[in-house]
Amino acid sequence: LRCLDMVDGDGNGIDDWTDLQRGDPPETVGPEPSALSIEYREAAADYVGDNLGRVPAVAAVRALRVWGIYRPSQMVLYNTGEARRSAVSWAAWGWHMVSIPFVIVGLVVLRRRGRTIWPLLAQAVAVTVVGATVYGLVRFRIGWDVAATLALAAGLVSLPELWSKWSARSSTTRHRPASTTVPADR
Repeated sequence: LRCLDMVDGDGNGIDDWTDLQRGDPPETVGPEPSALSIEYREAAADYVGDNLGRVPAVAAVRALRVWGIYRPSQMVLYNTGEARRSAVSWAAWGWHMVSIPFVIVGLVVLRRRGRTIWPLLAQAVAVTVVGATVYGLVRFRIGWDVAATLALAAGLVSLPELWSKWSARSSTTRHRPASTTVPADR
């Protein structure tokens, strides 16, 4: 059993079991599924042992996949296999990307107001760890999506206040009195 595409190929970091390439089928003691499972597990352990050097790269790709950064078009295609339309997956990905700056603003605002933000950030850490160690599917991001929605709300609600502070600062620099000195003619 060789998991080439999932580790080295285009499917890096995905659990696309249809792309498994089999060598010789494992010999079984009979049709007993548990015996077959043991042989598959041993074959997988051998493969992992032979490819330990690839673990950091695969983990990084999985983490990037779960955040929608690494080859989002592959994740959209993967999601169609889970009965999601491409347009819905692309809309969700786009919203995720557009909302990130507002989520960051919300986290900063919450922190400056003395609110505890570590439970929200813990979701991001948990998502990254799960994505890197299991496989990088966006559905594993649900914990962060809930936390991000809270931070996003704080960011959006604070935008008028932040805008008025920014406008006040920029208007004082724009409306400085002009110099009253007249340049000398040469």
